[in-house]
Amino acid sequence: MFKKINIFLLLSMLIVLVAACTGQPVAVSSASADTSGANPTEKTAGESLSAIAVSNTMTEPETSSDVSFPLTETGQTACYDTDGTEIDCPAAGEALYGQDAQYTGNAMSYTDHGDGTVTDNVTGLTWQKTPPQQDFTWQDAADYCQSLTLAGYDDWRLPNVKELFSISDFSSGWPYLDTRYFHLVNEDNITKDEQYWTSTRYVGVTAEGGANAAFGVNHATGHIKAYPAQPPDQAEGMRSQPPTGQPEQGAPPRSPAGRTEQGAPPQPPSGQVDVQGPPPGGGGLGSPFGKYVRCVRGTEYGNNNFVDNGDGTITDNATGLMWAQADSGVGMTWEEALAWVQQKNAENYLGYSDWRLPNVKELQSIVDYTQAPGASDPANEGPAIDPLFSISSITNEAGDADYPYFWTSTSARFQACGDYYYAWYVAFGRAVDPAGVDSHGAGAVRFDAKIEGGPAGEGGERYTNYVRLVRGGDVTETPNGNPTGETCDAPNVMSPDGPNGGPRGQRPPGGQPPQLDLSAAAEKLGVTEADLQAALGDLRQGPPNFAAAAETLGVTEAELMDALGVSPSGPPPGGQPPAGGPPPAARP
Repeated sequence: MFKKINIFLLLSMLIVLVAACTGQPVAVSSASADTSGANPTEKTAGESLSAIAVSNTMTEPETSSDVSFPLTETGQTACYDTDGTEIDCPAAGEALYGQDAQYTGNAMSYTDHGDGTVTDNVTGLTWQKTPPQQDFTWQDAADYCQSLTLAGYDDWRLPNVKELFSISDFSSGWPYLDTRYFHLVNEDNITKDEQYWTSTRYVGVTAEGGANAAFGVNHATGHIKAYPAQPPDQAEGMRSQPPTGQPEQGAPPRSPAGRTEQGAPPQPPSGQVDVQGPPPGGGGLGSPFGKYVRCVRGTEYGNNNFVDNGDGTITDNATGLMWAQADSGVGMTWEEALAWVQQKNAENYLGYSDWRLPNVKELQSIVDYTQAPGASDPANEGPAIDPLFSISSITNEAGDADYPYFWTSTSARFQACGDYYYAWYVAFGRAVDPAGVDSHGAGAVRFDAKIEGGPAGEGGERYTNYVRLVRGGDVTETPNGNPTGETCDAPNVMSPDGPNGGPRGQRPPGGQPPQLDLSAAAEKLGVTEADLQAALGDLRQGPPNFAAAAETLGVTEAELMDALGVSPSGPPPGGQPPAGGPPPAARP
C-alpha cells in the first residue's frame, strides 16, 4: 500500500514538473471565454511560447460570471447610416458593418423593490429610484447621500462616474435612462438640464470650473461632463475628494450650509423616501453650480484590473475585455473607423480576427479619471488612460499638446426623436470648445457628426477621431441587430429645437439643429461662461430676458443676441417667447 501511494505521489509530482517546464497551466479548459461569435485565429506555438516568456499571466477575456466590473449593453438595437437614417444592418465586408447593434452583451436588468429603491441585477448596485426635486452643489450632493436613510438603509453615497454611467440607456435617447425604473426630476418637461453629480473630481482644469470641477452624467442628453463643483467664493474651502472616481469611504457627515443648528433633518421611518436633504446648493439649474443627485449603495464598482499580455494586447480582468495596446495612430471618420476594424480583422491583427469598435460603455470603462492633461497637480498629468496603454499625441485647436477623442460604435441623436446623425466618442485628452479650451474635461463622453460636412452638433467637431480595438467579453455577435421599429412620441420632451424638435422630432428645414454655444458667446462678449449662464437664467423655464441679461453683463441687447446667434426675429426683446415655443436650449 505504501509503495502504491509513493508511486502515485511521484507521478503527480512529475505531471506538475512537466507543466511548469512547458509553461502551460494545469487543468485549464481549452474552451475560450470569448463568446463574440467569431473564433479567434490560433497563435503559433512560437507565438504562444514568446507570449508566455514575456508574461505568464496572459489569459483570454473572462465571462461576466468571473468579473468584478460587469458591463451592460447600451440597449442600441438598430443600425444607422451616416445621415442618421435607420438601415438594415450591413453584412461583414460592407460599409458601416460593426455597429453597436451588431453585438449583444449583458442585457440591462433591474428589480424595483417597491420601497423607493431599484437594484441593478448585473452590477449589484442599488439605486435611489426618485431623486429629490431640487438641485445641489457638489459638496451638498455628497452630504445629502451620506445623510440619507431610505428603505431601512443608511449607507447611501454619491455614485462615482462609472457607476452612474452604468445605468445609461442608449436604446432611444432623450432621456438616456430607463424611466420605467428611474424617475427624473423634470419628467413633465425633459430638458438638457437632467444633470446628476458623481463623486468623481476632475483633476484637470476647465474654463468654467477652474481646478474645482467634478463629473456629472446628463440623463437627458447622455453626456458626461466636468461641471463647476463650487462657487468661487466657496472653492477654497472645498473638501478634497479622491480623484479616482471612487466614493470617499468612512468620512463623517458634516452639516452643510442651510441646515438647522441640530444638523441633519430627522430621518423618516424605515422604507420611506427621504427627499429632504440639504437645500439647493446653487439655486435653479440656470446656475452652473446646481445639479441633481441620485444616491447609490453597494460594493464599489468601476475598478479596472489591467494585465499587459506582452503581445500588444491588454486584458482587463475586471470587465473581461481584451484591448489593443496601441491605437489607430491616425484620425478617421466614423465610417472609416468601422472599415478600419474590418481591415485589421482581415489582417489577423495581433493574432485575432474578431476585433470590434467598442461601444460607448466599453470605451468609457477604461478611462482613468486620475489623469488629465494640464492637471493642477503634476502627479496627475497625462492622458486619461492607464499608462499600460500607448496613446497618440495631437496638437489641439489651441495649439497645445493633447490627446485624441476616440470613436465608439454607438450612434447618437441630438434631440428627442431626431435622426442619428452623430456617434459617441470618449475624450482621453481635453474635451475642448472650438477655441481649444478644456470645457468638458478629459474623460468626457460627447458626440461628433459621423462625416465632415454633416450637421453641426455642439461646436468643436473634429469629425476625424481615433480608434482603439476591443474583443472578447460576454458578447455575442448579432449581425442583423434587433430593430424594434421605434415609433417616437415625446410630447413632454424639450429638445434643443423646442418642443419635440419639430414634427415627429425631425430637424427643421435648413440643415443644422440650432444651438446656443455659451462658451463661444462668452468669449465674444469678453465675459466668463459662468457669468453668461447666470445672466441668462434657467433656460428650461423658457426664453431668457435678453434685455435684463445684457444689462447684467454690461453689453447691449443687440451685442448679446448677436453673440448667441439669436435672430432679432426670434424671441423679441424683453424675454417674451415667440409663437411656437421657447428658443433652443444651451449645449449640455
